[in-house]
Amino acid sequence: MGSQTYQCFCIICFMASINLLYAKGEMYTVGDIYGWNDFFDFNNWSDGKEFHVGDILVFNYESSLHNVLQVDYKAYDGCITDSYIQRFNNGNDSVVLKEGRAWFICGVENHCQNGQKLNITVDS
Repeated sequence: MGSQTYQCFCIICFMASINLLYAKGEMYTVGDIYGWNDFFDFNNWSDGKEFHVGDILVFNYESSLHNVLQVDYKAYDGCITDSYIQRFNNGNDSVVLKEGRAWFICGVENHCQNGQKLNITVDS
């Protein structure tokens, strides 16, 4: 490796490490020990929490029973499951938060109507 290539590599590594230091956010397990399940008040769970850009929501659930759909307000409000921004179904999904509002529902059967939905505001 030439000296210019080596210097360039070192600069890139340095910049990446700086970004990691400042990009680190809080990690929140949605529903805490109860996880992402129906018949749980997720908006009560989020009350009093301050979410910021770069924070991470972790959704833990049984993948054969639930999923996570990131949706817009209209889909959230009406529990519309065929219109989503992102779909997660691994059972241990992480979402890095961006500024603004974020809405999540479960798209399985009537779980959303049973309260398996979460909306939060993310500050910068």
